[in-house]
Amino acid sequence: MLVTKVERHEGFIAYQDVVARTPCRQATADRLAEAYAAGRSLTRIVDLGCGDGRSLDLFERILPGADWYGLDVADSPEARHRQRLDNRFVVFNGTDLPFEEDCVDLVFSKQVLHHVQNPAALLADVERVLKPGGAFIGSTSCLEVYQSRSLRSYTPFGLKELLTASGLERITLYPGVDGLTLFFYHLCHEPAWFYRFFNGRSPLNAMFDAVGWLFRLEDLHRNFLKIQFAGHLGFIAFKPQN
Repeated sequence: MLVTKVERHEGFIAYQDVVARTPCRQATADRLAEAYAAGRSLTRIVDLGCGDGRSLDLFERILPGADWYGLDVADSPEARHRQRLDNRFVVFNGTDLPFEEDCVDLVFSKQVLHHVQNPAALLADVERVLKPGGAFIGSTSCLEVYQSRSLRSYTPFGLKELLTASGLERITLYPGVDGLTLFFYHLCHEPAWFYRFFNGRSPLNAMFDAVGWLFRLEDLHRNFLKIQFAGHLGFIAFKPQN
């Protein structure tokens, strides 16, 4: 049976504990943040690697009244082209977040971790500034070619280990756009019409959903198959309560 083959897979054994167990056609950092914010009263949001600052519009919609801070390094290509000046944009050194301990409700990081010089040190500081129970939500590259000074791509197990080592817990990984679609996106010089596959459901993920329906796979097994071939990974992790 397909379920047996999945459960015997080395990757399934290594990181099944962090694979999303709820229905997930395809995740983006924005959708994960929006789902988390629903019904919560959060007062301080940090966009780690904010680039042009576009997440400000998202958080003004889903968390009106919250204080939003956009952080980026001085030589970020995206930040250099930023035109908006309507909120708190801060340059930092790429490792040390300019906040006190236990003062941030949510750190948001969309497609940033694969650009970071020292991710272990940075995530240790993310854990430091989060309030107990605070969330670290975002996405990063898994199967993706070089783009915009990227330094690495993460395996699902590698991302799990990195987040765990920083002191974060209750980690959940979600499949983003599939790696094959992402490959063709870059091969075709990033055409705008490809964004439908980022924000909707990409072809390989649609195939895995069809296979899941055909073989009556549980959400855990469907999501594992998608994550194994994901171009982007979504994640949620939390600072311990105590």
